[in-house]
Amino acid sequence: MGTQLAMRRFSTRLLAAFLLLIVLTTLSTSLPAYWLARRQLQQQAWQNVANAQQATHSLLQAEQMRLADLAQLFSERPTLQQLVRTQALDELAPYLQDFQRQSDLDVLLFCQDGRLLAGDGALTAVCSTTLPGDFALLNGQPAILASRPVTDTTSQQPLGVTVVGRWLDAIALNQLAESTGVAHTIVAADGRRLSSSLAAVDVVAFTAPGQSALSQADALAAHQPQMTQNGDAYFVAYIPLPGGGALPTGGEQVVFFSEVALPINDLVTTERQALAALAASTAVVVLLAGLLGSWYVRQLIAPLQKLTAAAEQISQGDLLAPIPLISSPAEISTLASALHKSQELMLHSLEEQSQAREWLNTLIQSIVEGVVTTP
Repeated sequence: MGTQLAMRRFSTRLLAAFLLLIVLTTLSTSLPAYWLARRQLQQQAWQNVANAQQATHSLLQAEQMRLADLAQLFSERPTLQQLVRTQALDELAPYLQDFQRQSDLDVLLFCQDGRLLAGDGALTAVCSTTLPGDFALLNGQPAILASRPVTDTTSQQPLGVTVVGRWLDAIALNQLAESTGVAHTIVAADGRRLSSSLAAVDVVAFTAPGQSALSQADALAAHQPQMTQNGDAYFVAYIPLPGGGALPTGGEQVVFFSEVALPINDLVTTERQALAALAASTAVVVLLAGLLGSWYVRQLIAPLQKLTAAAEQISQGDLLAPIPLISSPAEISTLASALHKSQELMLHSLEEQSQAREWLNTLIQSIVEGVVTTP
């Protein structure tokens, strides 16, 4: 029983070592391939993010140039100058509205001496505040702005300032997303998401409270996380927007970023499928290797089991138990030959001892006279 248990342990250890070798060999070849493929896919995704950043930057610059050209064009219009000179405010307001509608503008204001002459009354404070740069926060809503002074072409006297702009709202960001293939969000440096092309966004604080606007901007610009929104995963990067300002409340500088978010659900799904395929293929290889290894171990252990059974019979007193002659493998064949020779030598020795004992018995029985021994 003990020998059979030891034999089973030996076969188990041999099979376990064989399976371990198979697993290590499989993983050593498949894991590097999986890692390289995953890295390559992620690098391609980040390259797409970089391309989207460049495209977004170019589109925003083009929109800035368009607004600047419109502001310049509007400021040079003789009709505008005539209306301002004559203070025909009843005609100036519809004139601005017509130009705003024809030029696809969200904001069109005319300011004079810090007061609003014509335009959206809700943006009156724009005229009384130092005009910001290209991007600004108007009543809590981000916008692209351009402003140009209006000068009387006859007297060369300043008449006022015209301000044009477009909201960076969900509609504008959706148009930008269609052009670039990524989602867009306008983010303040403190982590506030002001508008987005995504259906819903969470307010995420990327920086610690109490940081200055510049330190917050540096932290956010260097931050390239993987973001999850509404169950969808994204690679995220940021584009700093030039200018910045807070209107109508002043005093605090607001730094804006355009957040580009590349959806990577397909990438995540592909990685998971590749990992599942790797696990499944490894399991199949191990299963097949286990079946093959079990058969091979049984074939390898069978001669040893025969020799073990013969050795147990001999140890129990059956000295004539047959010992099988095994031709292969060489090590087991040598063992079988050694046991066979040992059995022959043992039987020969026992035969000699038996003959000597019979000769001694015959000698003692042939003595008929008594034997007297004296000291």
